[in-house]
Amino acid sequence: MTGDITNAEKMTMSVDMIDEDRDNKAIYGEYETDGLAESIEENGYQGSPIIVYPEKGRYIVQSGHRTLEAAKKAGRTYVPVLVTDAPQNEIERRKKLILSNLHGRRYTPMRMARQAQYLFETYKMEQKLNRAEGREQEGKLLDKVASDLEISTSQVTKYRQLLQLNRRLQQMADSGMVSWSALAKASQLTAAQQNALASKITGRIKLGGPESITRSWLENEINECRYYILDDDETMYEYDPNDMTFLSEELAEKLGGAEAGKRKRRSNSAVTVRRCLEMMEKGLAPDAILKEGDKESVREGLLRMRDIIDERLRNM
Repeated sequence: MTGDITNAEKMTMSVDMIDEDRDNKAIYGEYETDGLAESIEENGYQGSPIIVYPEKGRYIVQSGHRTLEAAKKAGRTYVPVLVTDAPQNEIERRKKLILSNLHGRRYTPMRMARQAQYLFETYKMEQKLNRAEGREQEGKLLDKVASDLEISTSQVTKYRQLLQLNRRLQQMADSGMVSWSALAKASQLTAAQQNALASKITGRIKLGGPESITRSWLENEINECRYYILDDDETMYEYDPNDMTFLSEELAEKLGGAEAGKRKRRSNSAVTVRRCLEMMEKGLAPDAILKEGDKESVREGLLRMRDIIDERLRNM
């Protein structure tokens, strides 16, 4: 995609003649330009020329969007550019946008996710066009995306899964406080379950700091969230940084005071039964210690538990 730059024409161009690619912000989002703008203002333009191509009497940025914005902010009216050939079609334009910027930007997990999805959709468009014209697409779509981004196909899949997370979990993926690749597994959760997970992560960070969000803890919490049977009205679980619904009463009290600890919590039968079963198996194992003075109270407890289980079974 950069081979056409070799014969590009270098010149100085008015910034008023240059437009950024229409998909640039959707993929890469906003970028910080204050530092670069300050450098340009103090030292003049020191960077590489902005790569542009002609379109309908104007010029579109192929590479150098951040530099152009910083130059405008610094008050520059003209910038050095390299004018290259215009893309022949929409597919080529989309490829140029990604591949020309592949090694020139800081990529967060979400930017990688949007790049991967954009390339996947581009190759899907190309596949459709090839079939319509009687040509077969060479190679699998995921393989082509992985090759372009210089990562594995499994990484491509994980990055694309991030796009199925809610906004808060996506922010967590970009924050560096949690493992983005582990968090990608939450893409299989419902919207309500994702909100619950976000609350649990936030609560744990408040209590133990970012270092407490280990990969194993996060994977376990994602698996447990699969068992949450939440109301169809998922708006009631809209993320709230102060929500402690899914913390234990003890942790909620530590984080938010006694009233938070007393807040009514939703109980999920599947999770509760599974945890109780694990504890029962340990407590009733043949080698478990049972003091003589505790036998009567344990027997009464087991009988009471049997009555509760029998009642529950009859109503299931």
